[in-house]
Amino acid sequence: PMSPESAARAASGYDRREKMIPGHWHIYPEMAAAGLWTTPSDVARYVIEVQLAHEGKSHKVLSQAMVEQMLTPQGGGQVGLGPFLAGKNGSKRFEHGGSDAGFICEFVGYLDRGQGAVVMTNSDNGNRLVGEILGGISVVYGWPDFLSPERTPISLDAKTLADYQGAYSLGLFGEVQVERRGDRLFAKATAMGGEFELFFESPAKFFTEDPGITGRFVRDDKGRVTEVLVNQQLHAKKKS
Repeated sequence: PMSPESAARAASGYDRREKMIPGHWHIYPEMAAAGLWTTPSDVARYVIEVQLAHEGKSHKVLSQAMVEQMLTPQGGGQVGLGPFLAGKNGSKRFEHGGSDAGFICEFVGYLDRGQGAVVMTNSDNGNRLVGEILGGISVVYGWPDFLSPERTPISLDAKTLADYQGAYSLGLFGEVQVERRGDRLFAKATAMGGEFELFFESPAKFFTEDPGITGRFVRDDKGRVTEVLVNQQLHAKKKS
């Protein structure tokens, strides 16, 4: 818990119903994963320092060699030592989102353009606002390969909708609940930053209003749905 002096300066978190989190925020026992309080400015300083170290212009905290390891995929998809990785050639970037009860945040930093942004919100509904702000920044500043291409959603038949609904395990990270509401599907998981409607561009591939969250449903050789693959790297196994 914060000191009274720090608590007086901290934002209060709000849930998806726009109700304040009891006590203004939840106190987590996990100090490393959920116990850090920070500001957009301090996260921006981190992004800038990684950019400078990558260019060999600074080594205040880590050497250039260590930073390059941070920015190299480690065998589990486009994930480095800490940040997620995206883009290619001149559009490479590192990024990470975060969510605790009542808070949704995200940062983006381009490696070779000296550009980036940090957006923090104090609401479980903040993911859409984060996506809109980062999308607007990307247009104004000409970020390459950031916005998702326009897609035309298709409708799924009743059997496919029924096949996809259910609970999917994320192991230590909880689970994803896929719920059918009429002819629409919604997914809810803390790791995904709240609840999202799933729109389909093919019978298996989906996208959301958040350009950073896409995926596909995976079937086995008998046609049974076995998992959801989110962002090509996060596997959620369907529970029986």
